[in-house]
Amino acid sequence: MTVKYGSFRQYYLRAKDGLEVKSKDKEMKRVLGLFHLSAFGVSAIIGGGIFVVTGIQAKSNAGPAVMLAYLLSGAVATLTALCYAEFASEVVITGGAFAYATMMYGKFFGWMVGANTMLEYLLAGSTVAKGFASYFTTMIGRPSGSLQFCVAACGSKTAAVIIDPIALAAVVLLTAIMAFGVKESFYFNAATVAVSLVAIFLCIFLGAPKVNTLNYTQPNGFLPFGFSGVVKAASSVFFAYVGFDMIANGAEEARNPRRDIPLATALCLGVCTLLYAAASTVIAGLQPYMDIDSNAPFSVALGRYFPWASYVVSIGACAGTFNSAFADLYAMSRLMVVLSRCRLIPEFLARVNPKTESPIVATIITGVIIGTLAFFVPLEVLADLVSMGTLFAFAIVDLSVAVRARYTTGKGISKWRVMAPSALVVIGSCLVGFPFFYQVHWGVILAGGVLFFAGTAGFYTLPVVYRPEGFAVPLNPFLPCLGTLANIFLIGSLGPSTWLPWLGAMAFAVLVFALNGLYQHRTWWRKGGKETMYEDVDAVTSMPSVTAGSSQFGGSFQRPVAPGNLAAAAVDTEAKVTPE
Repeated sequence: MTVKYGSFRQYYLRAKDGLEVKSKDKEMKRVLGLFHLSAFGVSAIIGGGIFVVTGIQAKSNAGPAVMLAYLLSGAVATLTALCYAEFASEVVITGGAFAYATMMYGKFFGWMVGANTMLEYLLAGSTVAKGFASYFTTMIGRPSGSLQFCVAACGSKTAAVIIDPIALAAVVLLTAIMAFGVKESFYFNAATVAVSLVAIFLCIFLGAPKVNTLNYTQPNGFLPFGFSGVVKAASSVFFAYVGFDMIANGAEEARNPRRDIPLATALCLGVCTLLYAAASTVIAGLQPYMDIDSNAPFSVALGRYFPWASYVVSIGACAGTFNSAFADLYAMSRLMVVLSRCRLIPEFLARVNPKTESPIVATIITGVIIGTLAFFVPLEVLADLVSMGTLFAFAIVDLSVAVRARYTTGKGISKWRVMAPSALVVIGSCLVGFPFFYQVHWGVILAGGVLFFAGTAGFYTLPVVYRPEGFAVPLNPFLPCLGTLANIFLIGSLGPSTWLPWLGAMAFAVLVFALNGLYQHRTWWRKGGKETMYEDVDAVTSMPSVTAGSSQFGGSFQRPVAPGNLAAAAVDTEAKVTPE
């Protein structure tokens, strides 16, 4: 099947398959194997989770039960990782959640998911860069945070402006390494992953014999903040599991993405969840939770018993946080490439340097933004905001797997029949997740559960019209719907202090989309309204087809074609479907 679009409205607002590769775009070089992708995912997860937010969440929300927060987040991440693996085994392009949402729902929903993913990468990169700065100061023998400087409103805890030059320097160095070339930067990444893993095992095996079991129950019990505090901590540390999401962004540079991306996703998530549980259990037993250092918890706690080990752990933690910042910088720059190809942001950001074969312009701009945030914004603010966009994007991807199996463009049942169970699942999840934390009557939560199971059952009544050729999520649609519920449940625990800034960011994203749409429309109109036409073709020269050349469901990508190659009758306001 070939779908032709003869108007701006059809292509830009209604096209289901909005991931075009223009002939002038240079392909990124395929150099990454299973080892590179797995090391990349491990580095993204380990650095952000264990070394940065463990201390904050143990001290403020979870107490000694911080290991439960990591296990809960890991369970939710596993459900989402299954859905990512199904998409990534077939949609072998860069873009991750943005690519999947655009393929399923069109460019507007794709842009909203892309905006959340950009928010996730930028804030997570800035967070771990500041974590690197804290461990760097302990490594050189100074108290954590002593190299941060207050420049305004120093008497106010909330309004003080504190700059962090070490975090900025780390981002500048990472940007330079990545601009040198993706294969070389991944070798550097793999080396630093090894250093950080040595530090983590050192923490576990040196710290375990020194654990005082009384610290798990005293002075306020194992759950000093209640189970809701554990869930709040789980939602805050969830951003540390976004490493498998970043693996999907490397699909265009992977040598065998259909095999390696699902395997790397499963491998890094399993390893990192076990390390999280072990390390967080040790840190909670080494000292009372209220005494855990917020900035550099592991080096400070272990240094009480082994002063020499404090320096070793600080070196490993610096490597781990450096790795995680590298992963965020890499994933963000690759996401900017695919957004630029879709003309949602300026097209020059998709340019690939012919020498290094990497998107150097997008890399530098990403480094500038992350460096600015790391320089000015406090760690606590970044850590509270970073999970919201992640959970939103993951919920969309999870639900998309259930929808994908039962509806494809131009095939199967009406889309309205799929929208009904989807709406029931989302509404039911919201009624379960949000009221749980705000003492709403239990009947509301029960009603939400009924709606959720009704929506899930509704999917089972619909015929299956699409089966993936690669990895397939088991128990579809139950597991994808359960993943949607779990992500929305964690969103409910974040609270208005996180929801309101997120809503402001999303309002800004809608404004950007509208203004860019106006600009694209004016450009299309100046060309006469009939010169910019698009035809779905398989991008065999630069991006492999999703389903062996089939364009019935995201199996091809739009590329500009000359008007003379289309029949004159193709110019109309509705997409025409013609046989191949």
